[in-house]
Amino acid sequence: MKNISIILTFVIAFTLLTGYSATAKNINDNDSSAINMAESNKLLSDSIINAQSLFEKKQYKNAAKIYNALFKNTSSYFTIIHGINAVICNTKIGNFDLAFKYLNKLVKECGFSNIYLHKDAAALSKLQADNRWKDILEAVDHNLNAFTISHN
Repeated sequence: MKNISIILTFVIAFTLLTGYSATAKNINDNDSSAINMAESNKLLSDSIINAQSLFEKKQYKNAAKIYNALFKNTSSYFTIIHGINAVICNTKIGNFDLAFKYLNKLVKECGFSNIYLHKDAAALSKLQADNRWKDILEAVDHNLNAFTISHN
């Protein structure tokens, strides 16, 4: 209620100063949109926290479901740590296509260059027999060379 009062005060002052008239419907629509966006962001944030927690508990199948749903609908939470977690989850449950999709995104879009850094990186050994692994290593080498050149 306090937010609506502040908004109405602002609208009245704005109208008096500029002569612009806003309808109550526009105010309610904008307020509703802001609330919906905040609720949506909270749900996404809670989901990524839940996925991380499931990953840490080694509940890879459930974590993968959340990561896969999140990354299908938004890339906002696709960070290196969550990306590599999604790769490991999908590898552990045998979903190699998604594991490679996320690995590609990590190395080609995020510039990731150390696929052995993660404590569960041994899980990636299952991917090494796949022909796509060579492409990942080439992209990692490219990232390492680019990093070396930029820091010399």
